[in-house]
Amino acid sequence: MFALAAPDRMGRAGMRTVACVQPTWHQRAMAMDEQVREALEADVRMTQERFCFAMEARLSSIEPDSLERYFAVLSKLVLKLEDPERSLGQIVNEMMAESASIIMQEMQSRR
Repeated sequence: MFALAAPDRMGRAGMRTVACVQPTWHQRAMAMDEQVREALEADVRMTQERFCFAMEARLSSIEPDSLERYFAVLSKLVLKLEDPERSLGQIVNEMMAESASIIMQEMQSRR
């Protein structure tokens, strides 16, 4: 799956460097067998449904501070997912940066 690109630039001490080119996620996904993809999509839908049921059962028992933090992260995530211009990779990167402090607050509240 890895390919070596032609040497294209000079590295330290005048030595040529070679870039390692990996196929992108999209390229790998396009190569995925259609039946495998359909099965994976079905698994994702089932897991999303299980997540909704699990959270619905927990909502009434979540402490108010934790509930606010959960809503802050969840609402940001959904807002980003609704934007068709954003890739999932972009969303993950943004969520990691924006949610770090909220996650730390939740972890510290459990001490």
